[in-house]
Amino acid sequence: MADRAFDLAWTHNQVTLRHLNATEAEAQLYGRLAGALIYADPARRANPAVLHNNRRAKAAFGVMAFRATRRSSCSASATRKRSRSFGR
Repeated sequence: MADRAFDLAWTHNQVTLRHLNATEAEAQLYGRLAGALIYADPARRANPAVLHNNRRAKAAFGVMAFRATRRSSCSASATRKRSRSFGR
């Protein structure tokens, strides 16, 4: 019974790889990459000071990005108002 389950799992794996046009080595590489992203290894983390500076930079960028988005949406709104007033 267990042999049949393993055979079916192997066959399913081969069909999936063929469907994705990937090799077994590529699947293993993607698995390692995904594992590193999902289960972050503390040994690979940056120095806490670097992480702290990065948070501050992201926070400042977030404010600038919000302002830029706000400006572009306001200018788009003004453009729509102008085009309606000219009958376009």
